[in-house]
Amino acid sequence: MRNLSASALLLLLFFSSCSPRLIPEITQSKLIKHIEFLSSDDLRGRYPGTLEDSLMTSYISQEFSNYRMKAFNNSYIQRFQFLSGISPDQDNILHFSSHQFVQGEDFYPLSFSGNGEINAMLVYAGYGFDFETEEYKRDDYKYVDPNGKWVVILRGEPENHTAFLERSRDRDKAMLAQEKGAAGVLLVSGEEFSATDDLPKNLSHEPEISIPVVAITRDAINKVLQEVGIDVSFLEKNSKAEVAAMPVPDQKLRAKIMVAKVYSTTENIMGYLEGISTLKNEWIVIGAHHDHLGMGGKGSSSRMPDTIAVHYGADDNASGVAALLELAEYFSKKENRPMRNLLFITFGAEEKGLLGSRYFINHSPVGISGISAMINMDMVGRMKEDSSLQVGGVGTSRPGGGPLEPFPRRALRGGHPPGRGR
Repeated sequence: MRNLSASALLLLLFFSSCSPRLIPEITQSKLIKHIEFLSSDDLRGRYPGTLEDSLMTSYISQEFSNYRMKAFNNSYIQRFQFLSGISPDQDNILHFSSHQFVQGEDFYPLSFSGNGEINAMLVYAGYGFDFETEEYKRDDYKYVDPNGKWVVILRGEPENHTAFLERSRDRDKAMLAQEKGAAGVLLVSGEEFSATDDLPKNLSHEPEISIPVVAITRDAINKVLQEVGIDVSFLEKNSKAEVAAMPVPDQKLRAKIMVAKVYSTTENIMGYLEGISTLKNEWIVIGAHHDHLGMGGKGSSSRMPDTIAVHYGADDNASGVAALLELAEYFSKKENRPMRNLLFITFGAEEKGLLGSRYFINHSPVGISGISAMINMDMVGRMKEDSSLQVGGVGTSRPGGGPLEPFPRRALRGGHPPGRGR
């Protein structure tokens, strides 16, 4: 366990020393107790991989133990590593003609970027798409030979169409350019995509690719494009339809891009209660994510990224964890057990990109085919005046019920907008 501060340790000792007497009735006072602890100043926003993350893990694990829940492999903890940061080399360079661009101001490597040194010509490939569906076809590489060159690509998509949904992420575009032989990728935000033109520095938790991928500002790339009398605004306006051949500078752009990855450790917490019938070989999963935004700041998904303060997350998602704990205690009483097994799990690093749930799917201690249903509780503390309840995720369920199939990629990308429920 990571070292805990003195005040946090005393708080944990207080809760763990309380009598583990079971009170299976669901009460407002117990819900409030859990929420007050999980959203307290001592937990400093429950950021994954921190000391406070460990304190929360101990608290939830102790509650599971109090309910006499069973553990997989003698532990309630399912640890996993996640990408918590990148460290670009201070000697990284991006140089064109007389322009020496500055890392952090003019350009920034993306977290999935490969490492390498490149001195190559540039080509322009619109929004970087090449696909064909029953209803839509687009090839931005039709008049482009990217082999061994830098490929300049606009971020986002030319129009709001479902055909772009699974293809418009930065990494998807970079992967396609790599497959077509590109030496490196320069991603730039048009004015319609980003009015402020901030460099994207948020982490992508997808595997790195083998070529350098760099985000570059409009001002910087315009200094390159001015050589042929165009700018990003021109490219954006002329790339809505199929991209025609575009003029490109005939000088080479030289770069050295080296990025080190920084990893941290966090946990899912899970335990189970056995069912009481012949259906006990089937599982119902009850889940909720326990992490939040920590102290905020840039890259934290906070809606106030310049504010460094505790992001309490009482409703995101201390409320969901509190509801899960109350359900676990309720069903721990044998006469309340359902016919199927119940697996209770709180996920870590969900605000970082649904990492805990993804890890659980890939390392589940029970067969995924044996899971009959999952109930995931997120932000359950806000009931509308008409007492309506929002139920989502129906796209991951099979019509008529039955065992779940592995979650599709699109489902794993879902969830609420980051930063809600401070």
